[in-house]
Amino acid sequence: MKAAIVAAGLLVATASFAEERKYDPGASDTEIRIGQTMAYSGPVSAFAALGKVQAAYFRMINDRGGINGRKINLISYDDAATPSKTVEQVRKLVEGDDVLFMFQTLGNASNIAIQKYLNDRKIPQLFVAGRATRFENPVEFPWTMGFPPNLRTGRSWPTSYPSVRPHNYPAGLASTLQPCMLCIAKLGREMRELDKALADIFAIRSQIAAGTAFRGYGPATVAATGGLALATALIQFWWLDDPTGRPLTFFAGWAATALVSGAIIWIEMQARSRRHHSGLADAMIHQAIEQFLPAGVAAALLAVMLWKFAPETLWMLPGLWQLLVGLGIFASVRSLPRTVAFAGAWYFVVGFMVLLLASQSHALSPWTMGLPFVAGQLLMAALLHFASGEIDVED
Repeated sequence: MKAAIVAAGLLVATASFAEERKYDPGASDTEIRIGQTMAYSGPVSAFAALGKVQAAYFRMINDRGGINGRKINLISYDDAATPSKTVEQVRKLVEGDDVLFMFQTLGNASNIAIQKYLNDRKIPQLFVAGRATRFENPVEFPWTMGFPPNLRTGRSWPTSYPSVRPHNYPAGLASTLQPCMLCIAKLGREMRELDKALADIFAIRSQIAAGTAFRGYGPATVAATGGLALATALIQFWWLDDPTGRPLTFFAGWAATALVSGAIIWIEMQARSRRHHSGLADAMIHQAIEQFLPAGVAAALLAVMLWKFAPETLWMLPGLWQLLVGLGIFASVRSLPRTVAFAGAWYFVVGFMVLLLASQSHALSPWTMGLPFVAGQLLMAALLHFASGEIDVED
């Protein structure tokens, strides 16, 4: 909103000189076209309120007669806070809509993506809604002007900024904006306080997430991963004659199954978390990954170490993987229904049983690898289903 007020002030200050020079594209006797991209969709669409408020402010100015009789035409496109889309929309604004300048595009990455393009074309990039230091570099980027100062330079701006006046700016621009710079410096201090408040909010959300039961694992999806394990065991039983003699093929098949299962669970986790946990979804997903990730990383590193330094002990890997899955489930129990601990116990016990059986022959078998996972995933799916009381079709 402050940026819109300052922009309107700039228009008032410069419109009186319009008759003395040829109009730039985007300006005429009746209209001033301003370009903008804003995240009207996507993960940060809450910031769309900025664009809507600014549009309403310019409409109010137009209703009161505009700027010296010129109406402000704010053309604001959705870029979903995605730099590649920002570039596409800005090119459309500059080359198709012929805007006079770009106004308060949102985000560091999006503004960096278009900064050189706009400066090369001498299109003002005003009141950038980003806090990177490159938006405060009028020597290298004379057509870019930041709005919120970055935390490192916010306090020193009132003294340092007026001393750097690019010749490309109108002569009176720096002195005209000096009072605004003082206000912006104060805003910089307020932004530091805002950052602290946001950090406190993040900590509170994390604490709430830690005490909330995670509902991102769908029973049907978990059961489907058990089906994948069964399919892999059957394929290897039919087509892999000697798993012990071809351990790389054997474990590559199971690694692929694990990756596919993880991808399926991840997709379902995203959808269910957004549906069930709303604003806490990201914190809940982060927590779920944080709990199970150590076991997953340990399983991958264990496979690499055994393969490289002790290939004669690869027969132990199926049982060790099952033990680690059990430990990962135990680590996740604090955010899942307590009964899920039975699935962790299953993997833990069966892992030791598989190690005991394999120690007799040192052989690899698709059944000692697959059947424990089939039973374990089906057990976990049933526990999740009955604990939540949901009919999975509804999800």
